[in-house]
Amino acid sequence: MRKLIFMTILVFSFTLLAACSGPPASEPAVNITDSTGESETVTQEEDTATEPMEEPMEEEPEAETAVAAPIEEAETVEETEGATGFGDMLMSGIDPETGLEINPDVVGPGDTFIVRGIVISMNLTPVTEPEFLIQAPSGTKYRMRTQALADMFFNDGSQWQAFEFRQGVGATATVTLDTSASLSDVARSEDMVLIMVE
Repeated sequence: MRKLIFMTILVFSFTLLAACSGPPASEPAVNITDSTGESETVTQEEDTATEPMEEPMEEEPEAETAVAAPIEEAETVEETEGATGFGDMLMSGIDPETGLEINPDVVGPGDTFIVRGIVISMNLTPVTEPEFLIQAPSGTKYRMRTQALADMFFNDGSQWQAFEFRQGVGATATVTLDTSASLSDVARSEDMVLIMVE
């Protein structure tokens, strides 16, 4: 009888001691005993692992870089155009003032167009009908006879003497190819202007 009482008190004491000590620190792990519970634990870990991945906002600087890139390209294009030494003159397309095509790739009899480029060859004899070969930035070459050297000026109003003419100077001219011109005929210009290329 005493043993029974002693065992009852002992079991009661252990039960009371377990209840008073509170839940163990690893209670969630102890309570999770079935496969569903393990799945829940894994899910909680996955949720914890996915939380740091919610960082799309940090990718905004890349967008800023992409926006800045075209600006740098535009500046490069402007620098390239300025490097021709012709300032803000168009080197291709349609001239807004005259409506004429600038540096066309193909020219036919009767065409009037604008040539802008670098003088790569010249024949100054006679000085009243000099002949120039001008190369556009595209590589297309135009041969023409122009007004007399005495009537030819730079765009700033200055003028060269005949002995000062040399290759590498810039030029712009309105050129006409006669309607009856053959392949051997040369186009003509009466308003060629020289441009000092920087």
